[in-house]
Amino acid sequence: VRFDVEETDILFATGPMEERVVSFIRNAGNPVTVKEIAVGIASNPSRVTKSVRELVNSGKVALIEVEGCVREYVLG
Repeated sequence: VRFDVEETDILFATGPMEERVVSFIRNAGNPVTVKEIAVGIASNPSRVTKSVRELVNSGKVALIEVEGCVREYVLG
């Protein structure tokens, strides 16, 4: 138990990675970055990046890309 950090919602901390990512994006209500997703589901950014890439390819998640800005994601 760590008292210096807020615990991740159990909905986002357990289950298949793709489901966790989709649930987090759905509950966010606005576009989110990979870093925000990783923190929100208590995972590392490289695993989240891989899952997000697969979700974008399948059409479940959409990429919002503006030149000079960080990539953000929403449900597809």
